Amino acid sequence: MIDRTRLVGALADFRADLVRFCAKLNKINTLPVPDHDTGTNLLATVSQILAAGTLDSTQETQCENPEIYETFGNSGILIGAWLEGAQKSIEAPVSISQMTAAAAGEVERTIVCPQPGLFLDYAIRSADLLGKANPDVLHDETAIIGDDLRMLLIETASEAPELHQLVDSGSTGLYFLLKRLLFTCPDSADEDLFESWAQEPLTGASADDELVEFMFTVEDAPRNHILAVLSRFSVESVMLGRSSHGGIRAHCHGPKYIAADLYDSLATSSRMDDFHIRQVYQEDLP
Repeated sequence: MIDRTRLVGALADFRADLVRFCAKLNKINTLPVPDHDTGTNLLATVSQILAAGTLDSTQETQCENPEIYETFGNSGILIGAWLEGAQKSIEAPVSISQMTAAAAGEVERTIVCPQPGLFLDYAIRSADLLGKANPDVLHDETAIIGDDLRMLLIETASEAPELHQLVDSGSTGLYFLLKRLLFTCPDSADEDLFESWAQEPLTGASADDELVEFMFTVEDAPRNHILAVLSRFSVESVMLGRSSHGGIRAHCHGPKYIAADLYDSLATSSRMDDFHIRQVYQEDLP
């Protein structure tokens, strides 16, 4: 079981992770935050759930400099919501395991990922593990949370092909949270997975291995065909939506070296338009 004391510690450590990471987020994430961002919306929703409880005055950790959070740039929505939830609460109206499972399930049903991205992959792992550690019963609030998540994710899926960010701060925040929650469970087999991912450097890879964003529109093929083509490549975070001019608008992340083969595979089996590539991570921005 994840008891009150251990969850307080996990949330406090998570808050510290975000404080340390905020400067890097502000340096990398230079584009405006979109209206519908899956990670940020999920974080905001879950932070509201966490904020339902209130820490005892003796347990509450005070922010070293509260004013600094008001100066955050594009990452302010994410970090602000989570810091507020982490500082105010630990007794959620639903169990952490059910909350995580509901979020993962909604993402899985709404956004099709042949190779799940960072959020979905770790959300499902944590839901499985936390479900075994904290088998609380569902409460009425779960249905409300599920409806909120479903609407947010449907809106996100419809808008996603037009969105672009240099770094996904929502996935980063969820990674930190799920890592901390999993560490509260003894004998967690997934800890090594988290640690190995966290230690992977973002720099030093060859130009061909660089993670890029692929965006394109397929005019005359169904969703299943597009997914079948994409499943043959090392892509993740796949999102499909209806293009305003007809056809299906697709968005995914993958290594730069697959660009030519991906283009050829799509072009030879369907009528494709507007295929282009964007850089995802830019570490050296001024």
